[in-house]
Amino acid sequence: MVKLEGVAGSRLAQSLFITPVHPFRVTGVSASPGQRIKVEYKEVKRGGKRAYEVRVANISETPMQYFESIVVRTNLKERPQFSIPVRAKIKRPAGRSR
Repeated sequence: MVKLEGVAGSRLAQSLFITPVHPFRVTGVSASPGQRIKVEYKEVKRGGKRAYEVRVANISETPMQYFESIVVRTNLKERPQFSIPVRAKIKRPAGRSR
């Protein structure tokens, strides 16, 4: 699970790394439903092995809590995609009322 916590209006983002145990390739990522987060990925090397860095960023400026998912697509017939949950807790800036 990816957790994003912070103040509305600030940059909230986190990276996670996927290092395949079984040989597979990530062919794409998307956000579901994609209303409050943006995701992107790139292939990287970690410990001499192929890995994928997935970056997720909050794009909502409204104080709230929400759940979304990162959908990771692969080239595996047995598992063409899997999801990673995202939980966000966006707080109101200090000194601001509704």
